Amino acid sequence: MEEFQDGFANALQQYLTIRTKQKRKLVQNAFRDFAKSIDKPNFQIERYTDTIQKISPSSIALLGFIKGIILPYREAAIHKQLSANNLGTEKPYDCWFKLTLKRESMSKYIGEWIHEQFDPTNESIKEKYGEGPSHNISERKQIELAEAEQNQLEKYNAPIHELIYLGFCATATDSQVVWGGNAGTTWSLTTFGYEFLGYIEDESKQNRQTVIELN
Repeated sequence: MEEFQDGFANALQQYLTIRTKQKRKLVQNAFRDFAKSIDKPNFQIERYTDTIQKISPSSIALLGFIKGIILPYREAAIHKQLSANNLGTEKPYDCWFKLTLKRESMSKYIGEWIHEQFDPTNESIKEKYGEGPSHNISERKQIELAEAEQNQLEKYNAPIHELIYLGFCATATDSQVVWGGNAGTTWSLTTFGYEFLGYIEDESKQNRQTVIELN
């Protein structure tokens, strides 16, 4: 009972100082899980509420994008990758899948998903912006697509340093240059980051369509 009272007092104090409905909803969601937890002494309610105070709207939007779009995209891509491999029989498929999920970075799949939305060889892009029966994309449109892709990368790249600082992401080294980092740097969600996604609204509906509109 004492742990519940302390957690309630902390959550209420934070809730009263938060001005946006979006963040208040996050505090409510975190406190709901705290109230149901059978291990309240180890539930990080103070960390959740403190983080909700500090996190910016752009970082919340990126987490919603990851939850609604990138996680299912990443899982589908890994299933496709494993289906083309000769996995052998020493490990069950689920084990291979979990190992691959753990090994491959989140930044890789965000970069791949965004690139697909602007790729001039993508059939949906060719149909939308191409000309003639072959849907050839003009050089001018290809330049516009490249600029739009870069703008989208910068938009989603901006919150990454904040998410790393708040403990949502951890960096690692890689031999390739990928989105969201410097040469040889990738990032993935931490355990805390995955847990926090449970309190984030799914933004898949608003992100389901291609993210660009060119003139």
